Amino acid sequence: MAKIGKNVLENLTQAMYDDSRVIFREYIQNSADQIDYALKNNSFPHEKLEIYINLDARKKCISICDNANGIPSAEVENRLGNVADSYKVQGETKGFRGIGRLGGIGYCKQLRFITSYAGEDVKSIMTWDAARLREIISDPQNHKTAEEVLGEIIHIDHKPCEKEKHFFEVEMNEINSENDALLDFRNIKQYLSEVAPVDFNETFYLDEKINKFLDDHKDEIPHPQTYNIFLVKNGGSMEQIHKGYGTTIYKLVQNNKKERWDSLYDIHTDIIRNSKGLPIAWIWYGISSFRGAITLSVNPMRGLRLRQFNIQIGDRDTLSASPKFFKEDRGNSYFIGEVHTIDKNLRPNARRDYFNESSATSDFEYALKEYISNHLDSLYQAGSKVNSSYDKLKKYTTLKEELKRREQQGFASPYEREKMKQNLEEAHKKAETAVKNITRIEERAKNQPNSDLAQMFNAIEKTQKIDFKHVLETPNEDGSSAEKFKGKTNKTTLKSEKSKTKSKIIESKKPKLMVDELANLTRSERKLVSRIYDVINENLIIDEANSLITKIQEELKKPHVS
Repeated sequence: MAKIGKNVLENLTQAMYDDSRVIFREYIQNSADQIDYALKNNSFPHEKLEIYINLDARKKCISICDNANGIPSAEVENRLGNVADSYKVQGETKGFRGIGRLGGIGYCKQLRFITSYAGEDVKSIMTWDAARLREIISDPQNHKTAEEVLGEIIHIDHKPCEKEKHFFEVEMNEINSENDALLDFRNIKQYLSEVAPVDFNETFYLDEKINKFLDDHKDEIPHPQTYNIFLVKNGGSMEQIHKGYGTTIYKLVQNNKKERWDSLYDIHTDIIRNSKGLPIAWIWYGISSFRGAITLSVNPMRGLRLRQFNIQIGDRDTLSASPKFFKEDRGNSYFIGEVHTIDKNLRPNARRDYFNESSATSDFEYALKEYISNHLDSLYQAGSKVNSSYDKLKKYTTLKEELKRREQQGFASPYEREKMKQNLEEAHKKAETAVKNITRIEERAKNQPNSDLAQMFNAIEKTQKIDFKHVLETPNEDGSSAEKFKGKTNKTTLKSEKSKTKSKIIESKKPKLMVDELANLTRSERKLVSRIYDVINENLIIDEANSLITKIQEELKKPHVS
C-alpha cells in the first residue's frame, strides 16, 4: 500500500518559505477569513472584530489572535489536525489549502492553537511539538509515515473558559535563535505595513481619490477589505498597522541621512481588462516628477505591488521579475502603487509569491503587460527624458554664467578660457536638443489634458526652477532680449538665433588673466604660474581646482618678504 512519508511535513513547514516573516501573512489571512465569516453571519453585531499580534522578545514568544468565531471543541481535531484538507473555497476565501497554519512550526520549539467557540464553556488547546518534529525529520533511521509523525507530535487538551469568549489564537513558543528577527518590532511593523490587508495611513490624503474611484466603479470592482490589526510589544504598548505609503520620496545623502527628493503629486487609477473587455484587475499608481529610480533603502514602499484580497502576493519586486511586465528592469523602481486582481480563477501558488500557471494567469499577464507598455513604460521614460533635458539646460546656464564671471574676474590661463568656451558650445548644442525634447512632450501633454502624462508634466514644472523656453535667449547690445526660442520657431529664425548665440560664444579677444593681477611677479614667473593653473584645471574637478587656484592667487598677491 502506498504511504506518505514523513519528509512531506518538512516541505510544508521548514522548507516552504524563503522569508520567515511570511508566517504573519499566513496567520493574518486565516484570521481575516474568520472575521469575514462572522461578519457575513452577523455573529457579533455589537463587537469590533480585530487581530492582535504580540511579539514578546523577553519570553521569545509570538501570538496572533482574533476575536471572531473560533472553532467548536468537537471540530478542533479535524479542522486543525488534518493537513492540506480545508473547508474553505478557493476564489471566495483568502486561504484554501489548509497548510498555512503549519508555517510557524519551522521557527519555534512549540506551536499551539488555542480556541474557544461562543456558547461553549471550554477552550481547546492543540499543541504541536515542533522540536520533536525536526528530530524525526532529521533522523535517517526513522521511516514513519506522515500520519504516524503527526500522531506523535500533536496533543489536544481542553480547559474551562467563559461561555461568552470566542477567539482563535496561534502561539509560537521558544522562537529559534536563528529566527530572532521575527521578534524585531520595527522590522515586523514595516513588513505588515507592506503585506497586510489594512487601510491607508490617515496622512496619505491621496487615498481619497482611490476611494472615489472604487465608489464610481463599484458595479465592476469589489472594494478591498481592510481589517483592524494591532502589533503589541512585549504584551504592553500597541500600534495599529496601516499601509506605509506617504507622499514624500526621499534620497540618501551623506552620513546615511535622507532628504526630500521628489513627491507624489497625484495618483492615477484605472481598470485593467482582459481581451474580452472584462475587468481582470484594477490599478493605482503615484504621479511624481519621475526624476529617477526610487531608492529602496529610504523608500520601503517603492515599487508597483501585486495584491489579491488586499493581501500582497510575493514582494515589492514581484512585478520586476519574470515574467517581465516592464520593458526595462529599472521600470518598476520608478513607481509606487498597487495592482489588485479581481479574477477569482487566479490561484496563488503554495508559497504565495505568484500565481499557478493557468489560462487565467496567462490572461492576467497579457492584460497587465499591455497596460504597463501603453501607460507606465512611456510615462516614466518621458519623465526621465524631461528631467534629463532640464539638467542639460541647467548645465548650460551654469557654464554661461561661469564664463561671464571669468570674463570679468580673469581666467587662470588662456587654455582655461578656450576650454570653457568649447564646453559652453557643446552644452549649447545639447541645450537646443533639450528644449526640443521638453517642447515635444509638453505638446503631447497639452493634447491629453486629463492624462497621467499631463499630471506628470505639471509635477515636473512645479519642481524645476528654470523656464526652458527662455534659456537660449541671447541679449541684445542694449540689454533688451532678442527673439525668444520657442518650440515651433521656423527654421530660418532658429538658424539666425543659433548663429547669433554662437557668435557671442566664440567671440575672440584678448582674455583677462588672473596672473595679470600678480604685478609683483616677472613676466616669466607669471607664465609659469599660468602653466601651473592649467595643470590644476586638467587634474582636479572644477570646484577643487577653483578653490586651490584662488588660494594660490591670494598667496602670490602678498608682498614678498626676503
